[in-house]
Amino acid sequence: MYPDVLEGFRMSCNYNYKFFDVDVVHSSNENSRKIFHYKDCQVADYVIDTLSHTHRGYLSTSTGFAIVYTIDFECNGLHSEVTSKSDLTYRTEPGAINEFPKIEYNNADNIRTWVMFGFENGIEKIEFPIFKTTTGFAENDNDSGFYVEGIENRYPLLNSAIDNARDNRNLPVGTNVNFKAITASVQDTPEGEKLLRGIYYEDCRVKGSDITTYYDHEEPFALVGGFAVNHSIDFGCEEMTPLNPNYDVSRKTNEQNYDYNMAADVQAIAEFRFHDNTIATIDFPIFKQDQVLSKSYPTFRLIGLVGDYPPLYKQVDIAAKNNQISGINLADELFDVDVNIMKKDKTVRGFSYSDCRVNNYEVATQQGNEEGFFFWFALENTFEFECRGYHPINPSYDAMSKPDHLENNNNKYWPETQRWSDEFRYIPRDKSN
Repeated sequence: MYPDVLEGFRMSCNYNYKFFDVDVVHSSNENSRKIFHYKDCQVADYVIDTLSHTHRGYLSTSTGFAIVYTIDFECNGLHSEVTSKSDLTYRTEPGAINEFPKIEYNNADNIRTWVMFGFENGIEKIEFPIFKTTTGFAENDNDSGFYVEGIENRYPLLNSAIDNARDNRNLPVGTNVNFKAITASVQDTPEGEKLLRGIYYEDCRVKGSDITTYYDHEEPFALVGGFAVNHSIDFGCEEMTPLNPNYDVSRKTNEQNYDYNMAADVQAIAEFRFHDNTIATIDFPIFKQDQVLSKSYPTFRLIGLVGDYPPLYKQVDIAAKNNQISGINLADELFDVDVNIMKKDKTVRGFSYSDCRVNNYEVATQQGNEEGFFFWFALENTFEFECRGYHPINPSYDAMSKPDHLENNNNKYWPETQRWSDEFRYIPRDKSN
């Protein structure tokens, strides 16, 4: 599941021993996955440092300190190649999908991401433990894109596209490979794989590719933790079409409760009321509002696991489409949101927002450095809203200050007033005037 990834180096120096070539081979179980040929390299920096978890290094018997060295190289050329020359001419059969095996990581609520790439030579379907939308949903986004990370592996068509993008990066008119891609957030259920959310990208290209080793301070050097050699790829695309497979126009209610582990049992429950009379009630573990006193239009964010929220996703998709069009009337697409801070079944604080719209949206995987590859990943939605109206709700204060309550002898806030003398007693206002 987590094969040891070995890095092999071969150096050949020139006559003055200042410049040299380096081959870096990523391999698993003696099978080469990727080879990088660096040309005319030199040592740019050499550092010796001590890694530790600050105070834990002194107190813990399982960790401690590690004195390590770091060497930085600068090279004048790079060429990479896939595992074999035959991969350069590799193609799948018409209509066939080269689907790579599912990765057995631990994912929060069994939600994971796979990407299906449509190249000229065929189709590859790959699961990535880390996924993020980069552009396409915010205002003034002129293009769209996404980002993935995963353990370095052999993907013939994708690796060929990466090599082609690098080889043509400095050409004024290159032959960069354009392709299509579908990203899917799916949930494993007893009934099978359930598609929660998807995005269809067109005219995509590889914008960047990096290989990074994740590790946590001194732990892997002390044989406590481990290393994860990770391949990150950044894609840019010309067009994007969000997919909302579970949306049903006849479905007027949508309620989702994940029952997150919240401190002191305090949680944020958001109720959305949309223009078509649909109501969605969703709990979010992360709620943030700021600058409500200084901004003309209040803004807030809600963050939680990717879930089955078709009505809310519809608003996200409408906003993404409208952001690309100038002069459009957004009045019919605005909606209201109440965010109630709940302790068990009691509202302790609330915020009522009116005439809202989605001004940004992001899907991103959260992971704990290299620990995610050994323990867990969590695929998150981040919704950002901008509203025209805002009203804070303080239930406890409202209960104290409501005059009708003062007429009740059993009112807990004013239990003694009925025994005061007449000149101090509360007299209800005549509402007929």
